[in-house]
Amino acid sequence: MTIFTKPSFWTLPITGIIILYVYIKIMYDWDKLSKETTHIYFLMILLMFGILIGIHGLIHLGLEKNYSFNPLENIILHYVKEEK
Repeated sequence: MTIFTKPSFWTLPITGIIILYVYIKIMYDWDKLSKETTHIYFLMILLMFGILIGIHGLIHLGLEKNYSFNPLENIILHYVKEEK
């Protein structure tokens, strides 16, 4: 199939969007963020979520390379076979 069916590919734009959102939020709302700790905790949790997605994508990359394991491709092929 294509690179778009690989989970390790999709983790890059997802983590990039999360990190970009946090960066923009910090740059534009620094005055509000410095006064309220709940916003800071939310951004910290969001950054940790992005890191976890990235690590999970690296694990998928290893599985794809060493074992040719690709769950998205298996799901897509399963649905294509059912439609025919």
